[in-house]
Amino acid sequence: MSAQKALLRMARRDARRSKARSLLVVAMIALPVVGVTAADVLYRSFQLSPDQKATRSLGRALGWVYDTAVVPAPQQRDNVQHVPRVGPAPPLGKLVPAGTVVTEDSATDGLVTFGARTVRTTVRDVDYANPAVAGIFFQDSGRSPHAGQVALTRALARRLGAGVGDAVTVRGQSATVSGIVHSADGPAKVLAVVAPGSLKRLPDRYLVTRASSLTWTDVTRLNAAGFVLNARHHLAGQPPTPNPRSSSATGSSKLTAIALIVGMALLEIVLLAGPAFAVGAKRQSRELALLAASGADRGHVRQSVLLGGLLLGAVGGLVGVLGGIGLAAAGEPRVQQLTSSYPGPFELRPLEILGIAAVGVTTAFLAAVMPARAVSRQDVVAALTGRRGQVRSLRRTPVIGAIAAVAGAALALRGAQHRSINTILAGSAFAELGLVATTPFLVGLAGRTGRFLPLGPRLAVRDAARNRGRTAPAVSAVLAAVAGSVAVGTYVASLDRYNERNYQRLAPIGTATVPVDGHAPAASIQRLQQLVARDLPGTHTQLIRTPVVYLEVKASSIGVCAYASNRTPEALRRAEQDPLCNGHALNAGLTNVAVGGPGDLQALTGLADRGQAEVLTRGGAVVPLNLYEPGRGTATFVSHPTNGAVQRSFTVPAVPLPREAIQVTVLSARAAATHHVALQPAGVIARGATAPTQEQEDRLRSGLSGLGLDSPLIVERGYQTKNTFGMLALLLGSAVIVLGASGIATGLAAADGKADLATLAAVGASPRTRRTLAAFQSAVTAGLGTALGIAAGLVPAVGMVRALNAAARQARFPRFDPYPLVLPWTNLLVTAVVVPLIAAGAAALLTRSRLPMVRRIG
Repeated sequence: MSAQKALLRMARRDARRSKARSLLVVAMIALPVVGVTAADVLYRSFQLSPDQKATRSLGRALGWVYDTAVVPAPQQRDNVQHVPRVGPAPPLGKLVPAGTVVTEDSATDGLVTFGARTVRTTVRDVDYANPAVAGIFFQDSGRSPHAGQVALTRALARRLGAGVGDAVTVRGQSATVSGIVHSADGPAKVLAVVAPGSLKRLPDRYLVTRASSLTWTDVTRLNAAGFVLNARHHLAGQPPTPNPRSSSATGSSKLTAIALIVGMALLEIVLLAGPAFAVGAKRQSRELALLAASGADRGHVRQSVLLGGLLLGAVGGLVGVLGGIGLAAAGEPRVQQLTSSYPGPFELRPLEILGIAAVGVTTAFLAAVMPARAVSRQDVVAALTGRRGQVRSLRRTPVIGAIAAVAGAALALRGAQHRSINTILAGSAFAELGLVATTPFLVGLAGRTGRFLPLGPRLAVRDAARNRGRTAPAVSAVLAAVAGSVAVGTYVASLDRYNERNYQRLAPIGTATVPVDGHAPAASIQRLQQLVARDLPGTHTQLIRTPVVYLEVKASSIGVCAYASNRTPEALRRAEQDPLCNGHALNAGLTNVAVGGPGDLQALTGLADRGQAEVLTRGGAVVPLNLYEPGRGTATFVSHPTNGAVQRSFTVPAVPLPREAIQVTVLSARAAATHHVALQPAGVIARGATAPTQEQEDRLRSGLSGLGLDSPLIVERGYQTKNTFGMLALLLGSAVIVLGASGIATGLAAADGKADLATLAAVGASPRTRRTLAAFQSAVTAGLGTALGIAAGLVPAVGMVRALNAAARQARFPRFDPYPLVLPWTNLLVTAVVVPLIAAGAAALLTRSRLPMVRRIG
């Protein structure tokens, strides 16, 4: 029998003897393999081929044609002048080859109402029952619509509560629901499909189908008449399309980011699985010492542990691949709902799956390298007698690690100055690896503090320092997980604060706005005000009027940020204090110029300032801050009339709005009457103590459809972050890894320290001492790891925020507003305080109080 076969048999027997430890390693290897395999299968299943994508939008058509109204159409790459086409477009049927089927396709926005529910959606006019374009919609129930009928997608029917046979209103016209369909674009598609010709408008595009493929000659004929053809496939005779210049920097950044993410994920698994192999090797130390005493060299001892890693890695890889395929199959409907898209065929790519399994095996092998190296260098006599030997960290290792951490942080900050994502990520990874290298030294340093601690913590920190082979990797795993969470969380929180600070409100918080067309009849406007007052009880409604002609405030020397034309350090310092660079931009809500009094100003901005009210009462105006010239106290309005009318201007007293206010222009009604400014309605604003509920919004939208105004309803709810779920996922992910790593370290410590616990029992320790010891062992691992992880995570976060600010300073027309560095304090406090306490409590609850009695050797 060869030596490798004998060593493999030993590894297999050891795995069977230590079933709990073996299952732990297999689970740690299998879990990431399950996730990556499921992600790969789902990604490939939802990654559609070009032909599949074309079928979902074109059905069986060869392409679609739309009218550009210019000749020649801008599809040719020749450098020619495109001019408006004179006269109507020629019939499309005469421009395409004989035998071509042309199907009209139109779409527009509109309100669909059923009972008290109204939904604004897209209304499409296409004959989806035509076999030439089959594949765009699929009939679930009923049939395709005829004249006076409509088909609803499942999502729209569910929102309306309508079914086949119900009477609905589509764009103000009554229609009967003929069928329920689902769109190939996805299950969440909200759409109404009416009978061909029901929209009574020129088609937006035409779907063309014929037995043979179209050619580039057909395209040139269409282009000459002003039509553009987007074909399903490359056309015969089509000249090659020049490849656009690709951004190598962007591609390099993506590759660097992917490589670092994969590398750090592998490091995480290695750090988590390493302690298990270390404890296993330590428990085999006597057996391996006998092997060495029998004549085996260090290589054979090392191979014994490495073969155990390969064996468990192979089992973990196989279990992970099978579990990942099953998870992908079970989770495909859920992913379909989340992505609102239908998958293609369930696709398995053997080479990719084998590669993922190989990564799992390689990870287990790497996790066993350090324990194998350590056990091959152990003192044979000390191992046979059961002595521990000396436990020290190499002096040069923490020094090298500290230098690497400092150098990596400096490299990341240097990359921020030059806006190099690659450099920031590489420096951050280098700094994190440097901290990982210093972890054994820091664990040993923590052990020296035991003399100042009570009995339980003293035993925990000294046990951690004495068994650094299993403690340091667990602490490093917590470090890596917390660092990633802190880095992403800090960066996202900083962007979120910046977006919140620069959010431009269209109206005061809780205000409902209904814009209307200026030509709407007075009776309709009056009914609109009554409807808003009825459906939004407790609100004050205000009708906003605007000039018929466009008015603007003329400014002579303002409105330009100094830094825009003079990018010098001195100009940059001035820009930081310049309200024109930092002030809110001119708001474009209902209108830029409103005509009215203090009530209109309060409805638009929420302000009730006495000085501004007096100016409006005296016939003046309130203007935005960046349109006000200090020292003049007036504003000049200039009209921009149409149809050749004479341009007029007039000057009125003016005061500015404060910086934090919604920036609008309000001209007093008295000034408008004095200067003969004709007015028209712009919309109705409803302001109450609280924002309307969703039920009130739906009721009001339903009433708006009955007025025939086709007006949208806009509710200002302030800045709404979209990162709550992501931040919670980061917190949960890091918490799971922290709890897992501390639990693994505590469990291994309990298995490894039975002799120490027996000694405690022999000297009279109480039963709860074991629980206390386990709790503090878990707290040491989690606490030290989170502290180092927070420090490591701040490096890339600071680098990315500084890179954003460096890019803003180099912008051509900056509105200089630095990105703040915002720490996610909730996440940090939970990770650094709550999670270690939970880990300690869980360790205390799950640990048996009875102290074991074992026989000690030596």
